[in-house]
Amino acid sequence: MGGGWALALGLIAALAAARAVPRGLAWRRRRLARLFLERHHPAYLSTPKTRKVLFIHPTTYQEDGSLFKERVVHSPALTFPLLAALTPPHWAVELCYETSESIPWDTEADVIALSNMGHSLWRAREIARDFRNLGKHTVIGGTMASLIPDWVQEVCDTVVVGDAEQTWPQFLRDFEAGSPKPRYVEPAKHPVGDLPVPRYDLLLEKDTVGWMMPVQIARGCPYRCRFCTINALSKGLYTPRPVEHIVRDVRSVRELGCRFFFFLDDNIAGDLDFAGRLFEAVQPLAVKWCSQSTLDILKQQGLLEKAVDSGAVTLCFGLESLSQKSLTNVAKGFYRVDQYDSQIAAIGHAGLMQSAEFIIGLDHDTPETIDRLAGYIVEQAIPLVRCYIYAPIPGTPVWHDFQKQGRLLSEDFSSIGGANVGFRPVHFTPEQLLESYWSLMQRIYSWPAILRRVFGRRRRGLGNALLVLVANLQYRRLVNKRTIPGLA
Repeated sequence: MGGGWALALGLIAALAAARAVPRGLAWRRRRLARLFLERHHPAYLSTPKTRKVLFIHPTTYQEDGSLFKERVVHSPALTFPLLAALTPPHWAVELCYETSESIPWDTEADVIALSNMGHSLWRAREIARDFRNLGKHTVIGGTMASLIPDWVQEVCDTVVVGDAEQTWPQFLRDFEAGSPKPRYVEPAKHPVGDLPVPRYDLLLEKDTVGWMMPVQIARGCPYRCRFCTINALSKGLYTPRPVEHIVRDVRSVRELGCRFFFFLDDNIAGDLDFAGRLFEAVQPLAVKWCSQSTLDILKQQGLLEKAVDSGAVTLCFGLESLSQKSLTNVAKGFYRVDQYDSQIAAIGHAGLMQSAEFIIGLDHDTPETIDRLAGYIVEQAIPLVRCYIYAPIPGTPVWHDFQKQGRLLSEDFSSIGGANVGFRPVHFTPEQLLESYWSLMQRIYSWPAILRRVFGRRRRGLGNALLVLVANLQYRRLVNKRTIPGLA
């Protein structure tokens, strides 16, 4: 499963969370944020501020060239609340999610730090360039920046490569000493054993951020799928956090009334024994959560049911293709297409709302296989679906494969991925693949298809079905605007 923006599956839980915790007035959010600081980061309240950092999570561009905007970010990224917790208390911290907010260009911040999970890097480069022209020290990090740091270095003062928990504090010390480096590289993979409680107050105080809180579960994935950015960075390493630290983070905001969480893990079934211990520890907390997983969660009898008992609402499964040859070609042959029917049924029987992702344009795809996929999604009544155009993401094995094969249409990184077909498909022209993609999305988000997928299997309950319907209507709206759900 790719690491980029599959995280849109949190919409369902976020909608339900709005029922559980009233949004209230701005004063209520400010009160909760202060209460959180008093309990978990009191030094920030009592220390005079002499420096300031502005954290910006950029949005993406739509096909028409406009910036993607939403009123509320339902599934906020955790990177900056975590880095804020590692920032000395004499630094004032401001956080901006550009998807739902305007960038404060007149900020007094000394440092502008930007992070990304995917194609928002193209926008991050622009923001960094403009702030740099205003005399600000600009920093870019994140998944995509770590894969192509030389390209990012062209427009900013500092690039952070890899996870930043170890390098961010060092950068701040160097900055205050007047000698910040142009590049900081993570010295060791996945230092997840001793992370502080993130600055959730930065999320709690914003009325442009939903009530679903992100919690880091693990990093990496044991699999080596060739298209995956996580594989490109982690190289098969999967590192879970200590269960007691995860419980600590959940409790830190659960005690303020928040019940819904996004468990950040590219494969929560990456270690089945760990997953079982995690689900047992979370169950007494009375929360609802969603995450991403491989179908490995079905390998241990009763584990999926244990996840549901612990509060799992939905898990996203990257099924990718109905062609076994395609799965094998991208090193995902550990999935068996002939088992999909029974596995999808098992997920539903466990009481979980299925969420699935597929990739369009793999080398064994044809117009006929895409047509068959559209029918399969509706026939199986998969309630939450996202499909993506195959993308040779810079820095991944697929990128290097296509580069050697001469299949890249351009080596301009900003022209790759999203709604662009940046390579030569085997059975399509690039233009045909793009139109086939949008035809598929129109079919699965047509009214008849939505109704059949949402209400075709009532065991998920009418209330949950109505929440799924709302999410599908949101996706339908994006598709009609030719905006890819899950990437925005």
